[in-house]
Amino acid sequence: MGYKVDMTTGQTVVSRRQTNALSYLASGTGGHYIDGNSLEDASKKIVSSLNEKGGVTNVMIDSQNAVHYYQYFLAVSLLLFLIIYLLNPKRDLNI
Repeated sequence: MGYKVDMTTGQTVVSRRQTNALSYLASGTGGHYIDGNSLEDASKKIVSSLNEKGGVTNVMIDSQNAVHYYQYFLAVSLLLFLIIYLLNPKRDLNI
């Protein structure tokens, strides 16, 4: 456990936030980039952005209507069972 080290140079890897890329990504998707370093400013910007946006809610319901084909086979088998039972003179089901 420890810091990540670059394999080629042996130096410690330092990662930085790229605000230009994040703001470009946010604007490309129709959003806003809000820097989270100052929590008070960020929370105010988030609240004002939500109030500015308005309350539009879209609900999409996806339903699937499956056709159960086994019911047809069940009906045919029950019909055949009834015919065999009624036409069997001994009334036993020893077929």
